[in-house]
This record gives sequence, C-alpha cells and structure tokens, in this order.
Amino acid sequence: PRTPNWNVPNAGAHPLISSQPKMDDLTVVESMLSVDDLVAEVFHVLDSKGVLDNTVVLLTSDHGYALGQQARPSGKFNVYDNDIRVPMLLRGPGIQPGARVDAVSGIVDIAPTLVELAGGDPDIMELDGRSLVPLLGNRSPAKWRKMYPVEYWSLGNVNRGFPQSPQCNPSEGADCKKIGAPAYHRVDGENNTYLAARYIAEDGDFLLANFYADRTPSGDLPRIFHELNPVFTEFYDLKADPWQMNNLYPQVEAERPSLLRRLRRVLFAMNRCSGRSCREADVEEDSLLAV
Repeated sequence: PRTPNWNVPNAGAHPLISSQPKMDDLTVVESMLSVDDLVAEVFHVLDSKGVLDNTVVLLTSDHGYALGQQARPSGKFNVYDNDIRVPMLLRGPGIQPGARVDAVSGIVDIAPTLVELAGGDPDIMELDGRSLVPLLGNRSPAKWRKMYPVEYWSLGNVNRGFPQSPQCNPSEGADCKKIGAPAYHRVDGENNTYLAARYIAEDGDFLLANFYADRTPSGDLPRIFHELNPVFTEFYDLKADPWQMNNLYPQVEAERPSLLRRLRRVLFAMNRCSGRSCREADVEEDSLLAV
C-alpha cells in the first residue's frame, strides 16, 4: 500500500531507520489469498460437522509487516504500527456481528479470553493478560488498560535484498555486502533492541520507544531494561502524525519531562510483571496525559 510514509526514510528515527536508502521498486506478493483459502476451509469443516454456530473462531497474527513504509522493503522487526498492530477478529455465539472493540489489547489477552470462553475463571490463574469476554458482551470493565508494552530483542544486523534481487538473501547463504549497498536494505540492526509503550485513549494516541545496544560479556542482550541506558528514544503523536515520521522526543523531553517519567514508570512495571501484578500495573495511571 502506498501510504504517506511509503519509501520515505525517517531522518528523525534511530540509525537503523534514518539510514535507509530509498527503494528503486517493490513487488507485493498476494500471499493473503492463501490465508483466505485456509479460513474458508476451516469454516467449511466446522459447518460440515454441524458445530459452526457453537464454535468461537479467533483470527489474528503475531506481527505486522513492512511493505515499503519508511523505505523498508520487508521485515517485521520494528516498533512502528505497521509492524506491531494486527487485526483480531472473533466470531461465535454471543458475539454481535459487525461489532467493533477499540480497547487496547494484545496477544497476551488470548489465553485468558479462551479460558473464560471455555467456562474457566482466568482471574484465579496466573495469566499476564486480561480476558476480552466482557468487551465482547458489551460489559465494560470498571478499569481497562490504555497502554500496552512492546518488547523486541535485536537479531543483529539483518540484510534483505529487493524482491527482484533474490540472490541477496542471507537466509540462502548469500553475502549481500558483496553485491553493494544499492542491492539490499538493513531491516534489523544492533541498535534495534527496544522497549516501547503504545498508549491509546481519548486523551492521547502516542508511541514512546527506548532503543538499547547493551550486551553482556557473553554477547547476549540483557533482559532487564530498567537497568540500561537507552542509546536513542523516539516519541510520536499519532493523532497529528499517524504515519510516525516526526520524532517529537527532544520537544517532549524539554516541555513535559513528568509525562515521560510517569510513562516509563508504568512501562517498566509492566515489563517486569507476571500474573496478577500485570493487571495491576497496566491501570496504574488513569490518565498519563493529565499532567
């Protein structure tokens, strides 16, 4: 899709993104056709068994994908919405057709949702997420999260060639560096480990992302972010900048440091939590922007 940030390098982002060369061309493979076939076959089997109307079907993905956004020809390694936001579709008894739920949710919520749909009680289990069942039945919980943490540990320097240059494919053993810079893009890098907060509410829609490059003596990436110093930080106001091309972090750091402190406090608490403590941490602040 030729979105406004298609083939436009983001000069204000961390080095992996700001150094992207513009693409010469990009071919999009219509791989979703096979997904359509798969979904249709699942529904056909359920219908043939006579259980379609008594079955909950959940369709989602573990990540998004870059199709030219910010001059990235491919990949799923980055913190921006086209990589981290995915649709989640549910169909089944008790779910209103065509209903839309805008509550902040994620993959971590799937397990407790399935437990409750199966008749269990997710509150007595040590699950990090929240059941979405109350939202599906139009029962709004007293409190629901406005922020969701996003974590990623870099794979190191990952180079990908253009679709028209299959010879530049590290997974096939090729060395893209021998082909020359114009033949490949770096889609992951040493500075691309991040801990981010995605905040979505009536009072704001933004992304705060801290990027890290620290490694242990053995070369591994440490897992405790709050003990590290970020090497780069990005902050985007998606109400004004939905394509995430204008990094506002220097401005926000100067004008609203208390907002960043409160946001990081909740983010680090969610990063270290488990079980019930996650459900307590994610609603710690009723409004992070009311400062």
